[in-house]
Amino acid sequence: MTTVTMLTAAGLSKVTLSPPHGWRLPTRDETEQSWRANNPSRYLFVHGDFTGDEHIDTAMILVRSDGSGLAPFVALAGPDDQRRFLQAEQTNPISYLSEEGVKLLKPGKYITTCGKDYGCSENEKESVTISTDAIEFFKYEGPARLIYWDKSKGALSEAWLSD
Repeated sequence: MTTVTMLTAAGLSKVTLSPPHGWRLPTRDETEQSWRANNPSRYLFVHGDFTGDEHIDTAMILVRSDGSGLAPFVALAGPDDQRRFLQAEQTNPISYLSEEGVKLLKPGKYITTCGKDYGCSENEKESVTISTDAIEFFKYEGPARLIYWDKSKGALSEAWLSD
């Protein structure tokens, strides 16, 4: 089983994350794209307080153990350093891995594709204002989604930022 060890809270504690059953971290060979060199995490993971509970959570791209697909996951931190993994979006084909990444978004107001006049689906918001850190799940030089914690639902939600 592959694990990732990270330093949290300015290096004050170490946390080891093991992906959920049936998932693994992407390999170096799978993520050798030159555009990833611009980021220390190679756009494969970010840390932030996504739920507003003052615990540092982790968002990451994971690959199915059989190599058939990928998805963004959020590992929510609890007070006892246990992690609860949530799959943040449906599984995408593994062929997307060479162009998919994650970035940290800070609290603020984000205009969605609906608010940018790209067309709106039913119940789609023109903007989303978040009070916690969030995740941008993006395709390199392509569309991007905002993945954020919706406190009213107690769950992750998503909004398109670009197409």
